[in-house]
Amino acid sequence: RAEAQPGCKRERGSAPARRKASQQGQQITAALASDPGGGSQMAAVLALALELSAPSLRSQLLAQAAIATTAWVAGESGSDLVALLARLAARWGGAPLAFAAGLRFSACLSPELRDYERGYVKEGVGAGGLALLWELSGRSPIALAAACDQACALLRAQPLLLDPGAAAD
Repeated sequence: RAEAQPGCKRERGSAPARRKASQQGQQITAALASDPGGGSQMAAVLALALELSAPSLRSQLLAQAAIATTAWVAGESGSDLVALLARLAARWGGAPLAFAAGLRFSACLSPELRDYERGYVKEGVGAGGLALLWELSGRSPIALAAACDQACALLRAQPLLLDPGAAAD
């Protein structure tokens, strides 16, 4: 059983309120899921956050939140992140910020990275946010691609261990 930290109040809400929030979340998720393509998962998360926020806090949430994705996800065929964001803006009266990081792997030596450019690899683990933070810190997307390329080369040079404890023997 998890214990609340001192000074933290654990709020559970009433069963009807939790059911209503869950139903609203499912409706929003279903509506956004009908639009496939890049950025739809993050747009759904933002939509849920807006729906579950107090109405007085929604404009503040829109002003402070941003969606970050990669160029591969943003450029995915069938993707219409712009339309999804327009729907969010129409529903909640404000347009959320969205960014596609400039990271590309076309000049990389690692075939694993070049597969991103061919559309063989789908990421969904925060790569867009990481790449955008890299760029916002003043570093070049080319330098990030080179670091990824170097990391792949290092990984290929090391034998993979199925049992991490075996290396200690």
